[in-house]
Amino acid sequence: MRKSDIREKIKKSRILYFTYKKITDRDYLRGYKEYLSGHNLKSKETIRKEISLIKKYWNCDPMHYYRYRLFEKELSYDELLDYVPSYYFYNYYNPGIYDNIDLSDTYSKISMHNYFIKKKIETPAHIAIIRKGIIYENSNNKIIFEELAGKLLKSNNRLFFVKPDKGRGGKGIFTIEKSDNGLYIDGKALNEKLFMDKIKYKDFVLQEGISQRIDIKKINPSSVNTLRVITQYFKNCYKISVVVLRIGRNNAFVDNSAQGGISVNLDIENGRFSKYAYTEHTNERFEKHPDTNFIFEGYVINDWDKIKLCILDFANKAFEFPEVAWDIAILDDKISVIEINTYYGIEHLQCCIGGMRRRLNVKPN
Repeated sequence: MRKSDIREKIKKSRILYFTYKKITDRDYLRGYKEYLSGHNLKSKETIRKEISLIKKYWNCDPMHYYRYRLFEKELSYDELLDYVPSYYFYNYYNPGIYDNIDLSDTYSKISMHNYFIKKKIETPAHIAIIRKGIIYENSNNKIIFEELAGKLLKSNNRLFFVKPDKGRGGKGIFTIEKSDNGLYIDGKALNEKLFMDKIKYKDFVLQEGISQRIDIKKINPSSVNTLRVITQYFKNCYKISVVVLRIGRNNAFVDNSAQGGISVNLDIENGRFSKYAYTEHTNERFEKHPDTNFIFEGYVINDWDKIKLCILDFANKAFEFPEVAWDIAILDDKISVIEINTYYGIEHLQCCIGGMRRRLNVKPN
């Protein structure tokens, strides 16, 4: 049996799912340990009532009460119930949205790049595609390593991203940097053996680095800081339901929360930042960026109304998908779609913003 089949069986069985998660989920274990320490703001009676309320409403193990450290938060009953259990989200909500929709292409950056081009959705250009260790200039034209290196040296860009075709969470991405002395990976001069060793186990896409708008770059210059935007088809039109800005830190070149990035909530109406940015996995929050000292509260993204219109235009072009999480870069004169996610992570959003039940109109069975 394949690992993917095993994961699906675990995911769909309540007993297996919660047993597995309680053993392996470090965020839950960290929160539960803190709960046991007694360092919380609520009485045991209040906690007991809240856990009972959540369990009855969602009809599943309320382990997310500890994962999101709700025992520390003064919330109304509605606000408590807004935190959607991962088990419910991934086994009922997501499958219900994408019922009878073929999502196989959405897991491939190569396939989705072709989709964006077909739909006239702005996206970064591919310099090359690597399949099974063979380099292609386009879908059919093979090139050798020396030709690829020549293309990179002739480019006006000085940074290139190499991404696993089916990678998630920023895992497996590496960069090629160009200096006056040539091309480098991880500070080592690029040669064919080094490159082929990096790409021999998976398919990859190679993209030019994009230049984000200066006001977004100043928040954190080491990474492209992208908008994570949820669009939903609701009452015969698309709407924007959630927006956060994902921001890299610690000199990382990616902004993914799984790689240590932080996220700040944006007011959908005016593009204004909330007071704090949050991590997903370490229970930290920041009033200012820990590396650049950029203060989050009250900052407003320029041209927000134009950006929203562009996002909604993209959503209408991608009409096959009733709900999508977009990763969008803000450039000098446009926005560009890095990728879209159908089965996107609910945990990242609930750590940053709070419960998603009413924002996404999630209803228990």
